[in-house]
Amino acid sequence: MKNKFILPMVIAFCAMAVGASAQVLDFGQRSQIGVSVGVMNYSGFMNKTAFTLKESHPSFEAFYRYDIAKNFNVRATFMYGSLSKDNGPQLVEGGTDRAGQFKTNIFEVSVLPEYNFLDLTTHKVSPYVFVGGGFYALTGYQKNDADYDKPNNNGFNFRGGIGVRYLVNPNIQLFAEGSRREFSRSIDFYESTNSRSRYYSLMVGASFRLSNIKLEELW
Repeated sequence: MKNKFILPMVIAFCAMAVGASAQVLDFGQRSQIGVSVGVMNYSGFMNKTAFTLKESHPSFEAFYRYDIAKNFNVRATFMYGSLSKDNGPQLVEGGTDRAGQFKTNIFEVSVLPEYNFLDLTTHKVSPYVFVGGGFYALTGYQKNDADYDKPNNNGFNFRGGIGVRYLVNPNIQLFAEGSRREFSRSIDFYESTNSRSRYYSLMVGASFRLSNIKLEELW
């Protein structure tokens, strides 16, 4: 009698194990990790120019991406960089008081849904767009070359951008992208309520799939 129950239990256990393995493999196939490097540039009350190489600084980003569908992904990111602006002691832009200098490090985490315009199972290259939001924190803040305890040194921001993605093979992608962040609070030390801060970044990077696949296996 016991033997009659043992065989079905073994078969059921094996089926569950295979099912669990399949789910893990599917998760790995749809998962990518990656890194990117580039430059970032502050814009706001002290700098009305969108992007200037003169005061751009290196930035680094690590991310995890999950493929929800052929053309749709979600990316979770961790970014580190620095921002600055030096207007000197003089009034600028027609006498408006934007004098002074600041610099700060910035950490950011964000969640970004992404849409690929072309199907990367049939194309090697695709432009894409992304939009989302995150949380940021400013550290090591200096005003006019002195440490400064800045009010509102963290908060939420909005991020959007465009890029192009190149499929080296089904498991490795290269990409280049540009993005813009909008902040509800100022990054500079002019705590202006009607002149929001932002920054721009240009990045290049690569992503790697956790479990190797052939293109037809994922979908």
